[in-house]
Amino acid sequence: TAGIKSTGLLPLTFSVKDNYPNPFNARTQIVFTVPESMDTQVEIFDCKGRIVKTLLNKPLDAGEYTLEWDGLNDLGRELPSGLYISKIQSGNHSGIIKMLLLK
Repeated sequence: TAGIKSTGLLPLTFSVKDNYPNPFNARTQIVFTVPESMDTQVEIFDCKGRIVKTLLNKPLDAGEYTLEWDGLNDLGRELPSGLYISKIQSGNHSGIIKMLLLK
């Protein structure tokens, strides 16, 4: 289950922070900033480049956001241990982070 929260801070630039904790077992947090209102997508890919989870796909106002990922795919099934890539795209900006899921 993904939850999103905003700190209410207004950033000047797009940025993506490393997820925490990493490596993770049950849950990890993804933090990013959006400098202005934009359509934003956050997707998780496996090591073969397949999308396994869409955490977010909607317009966001300017701010800093935190998403939580619980290691489940879009069907609600547990994913195996391994390397996953989170791609955060907002407007013309994008960033990626590498996440290590350990069971």
